[in-house]
Amino acid sequence: MGSETEQNEHLAAAATAGIEKLRAKMDDADDELRVETELGKKFLWRGQGLRADFQQARLGRRRALVNGAREKEAAIWWALEAAEACGLPQVHLEEAIRVANSLAITRAETEQAQAAMVADGSTSPRKRARSVSMSLAVNDENQAEGKQIDAGALGRYFFAVLMQLILITTAFGALDLACYGPLPWQVQLGGPLPWVAVFGVFFTLSLRSRVFSPLDNSRPELRVTVTPTEDAALMEALLQGVVREYRTPALRSECEARGLAVDRTMDKVMLEARLKAYFESKCESLSKADERIVPSWTPPGVAFPIMWVGVVAPLRAFASALVYETSTGRLNEAHLNDPVLIWLVLHLCLGDTWNTVNNVERRMGAAVVGVAIVWISTIFAAKQYYDVAPLAGVLLGLTALWIAVAGALVADIWRLNSVVEAEPLYPYKAKGMRSQTRLTIEGFEGL
Repeated sequence: MGSETEQNEHLAAAATAGIEKLRAKMDDADDELRVETELGKKFLWRGQGLRADFQQARLGRRRALVNGAREKEAAIWWALEAAEACGLPQVHLEEAIRVANSLAITRAETEQAQAAMVADGSTSPRKRARSVSMSLAVNDENQAEGKQIDAGALGRYFFAVLMQLILITTAFGALDLACYGPLPWQVQLGGPLPWVAVFGVFFTLSLRSRVFSPLDNSRPELRVTVTPTEDAALMEALLQGVVREYRTPALRSECEARGLAVDRTMDKVMLEARLKAYFESKCESLSKADERIVPSWTPPGVAFPIMWVGVVAPLRAFASALVYETSTGRLNEAHLNDPVLIWLVLHLCLGDTWNTVNNVERRMGAAVVGVAIVWISTIFAAKQYYDVAPLAGVLLGLTALWIAVAGALVADIWRLNSVVEAEPLYPYKAKGMRSQTRLTIEGFEGL
């Protein structure tokens, strides 16, 4: 009996040691992956960016930059292989894969520029610099041509604001009907809502009006049905030319899984070009999202919920309750669907759509125009409130100060991140890509 107990203890100790050893190995692989990823990001985004550094450097420095990009890319892929071999969860690998893909695309661009310089055969440093600049400029022009206005997004934004406004006013109409009837079984309140109830309605609406928005607020990248590992494998096949061995239906399926607009008339060459454009656009947007620069004066994160919940929402609710009370004299009965109150509802609908543009889709340029529209709607609603109840207009006007601060922050973020390449002030998409803006009633097979 004693020997059996000792044997079990020995096995348990061996299992514990094995688990600890495996855990240590996974920790080491995770640390190595994080280090290589950070080094790759710093190398890629140093100064004005690898492409800009390459354009400004001398011949020897350019060669060193190309070799450095190749070495950093190889180091990340080696660390990824080691991490996968250790069984590191997929979530730990995604950022490294994005950085490796960004390095691969930028390295390919700089190698192309280097080859153009060698083919030029010029010995003049000025002519060599001009050759590299022209080569990189072609890439910039191709990127600009690949961006087109996202008409599908603009249409969905307008539709979302309209539908949200209709849904909220319908809910208001139901409450007004409950106040004054008639309803089935003679259910009615027999008079206007009490002041506290009106305050509660608009306080809740200020914080949760988004539940009426038909926009899909899930992250766009989460709607794609492929994993980062599958993306990396396909991108490697594209770079090595192996993808040419794929059959046309297989390539079409790869495009459709990534939300690309394709049809059965496209041949393999067109499908391959569309996939390459997809990866270039994705790597650029993801890398910029990871490296989004914010100004030094950005308020701490805790300031935003405190202001929205503790200041802005109560001011909106109190001002709206004052307008509701004064509507009795103008409309004979107090109504939530008072035309003056609807201007605040429109402001909330515009704000929810802007929130999707800025925080979900992360469109820095379009967010600047969007926040300006939201601020203007605040001022206009405050003017309407002031004409009815001056105190209500002043209180609602105070909320415009915080929205002005938020607008200045959004504009400064766009400015700082547009030093190398300015993002358009309108929603755009890569040529051949579907719109990333979705409605909740849509599947992913929309435009």
